[in-house]
Amino acid sequence: MVVNSSFIVVQDADVLEPELESSTIDTEAFQILRLTQKHRNILVEMYRGFEPLGSAMGLPPTNEERRVDWIDRACAPGQQINLGAFSPAGDLVAHCFLAVSGIHEAELAIFVRQEYRRRGLGSDLVKRALECAARENLQRVWAVVGVEDLLVQRVLTSNGFRFSQYALPAVEFDITLSKI
Repeated sequence: MVVNSSFIVVQDADVLEPELESSTIDTEAFQILRLTQKHRNILVEMYRGFEPLGSAMGLPPTNEERRVDWIDRACAPGQQINLGAFSPAGDLVAHCFLAVSGIHEAELAIFVRQEYRRRGLGSDLVKRALECAARENLQRVWAVVGVEDLLVQRVLTSNGFRFSQYALPAVEFDITLSKI
C-alpha cells in the first residue's frame, strides 16, 4: 500500500501508519519501517557493510561482537524507537534510533550506508523519528556529533535542531518537540 508518495512508514512489519507526507529520493522508492527485535539480523548485516565503522564517536563499533551487542541494546524493547530505510530491492540501507536517556527525552543516532548518502534519506529518517518521538510524548531529543561531521550537523539543523554545546571532540544539538 503506497500512501500518495514514495515512502510509507510502518509501525512494525504488519501495521501501516496513517497517511504521512513523504518525498522522493533520486526517484527511488524507499520504504521506512519501524524496526523491532525481529529485525536484529537485518541490522547486523547492514552494519557489516557499513563504512567507516567507528567514525561517529566510536559508533558503530568496529569489533563485530561489540557491534552485535550495540545492535541488541538498540533493539531493546521499551527504551528505543528504531526506524530503518529499505531500498527498492529490500535491503536495509539506513538506521535511525532514539535511545531514551531521561524523563521525556532521548538521544538520536543515525547511520546511512555510504552508497546512499547525500540523497536526503538521513533527513527523512530524522523527520520520521521526531514524529515517532512526539507520538511517544518525548519532549526533547538531542544528538552528539563529531565537530568535523558537517553533513550530519546539516541534517539535524534542517530538521529543527539547534546547537546546544561543545563537548570536544563533538558538538551537541537538541530540539524541543513542542516546536516541530
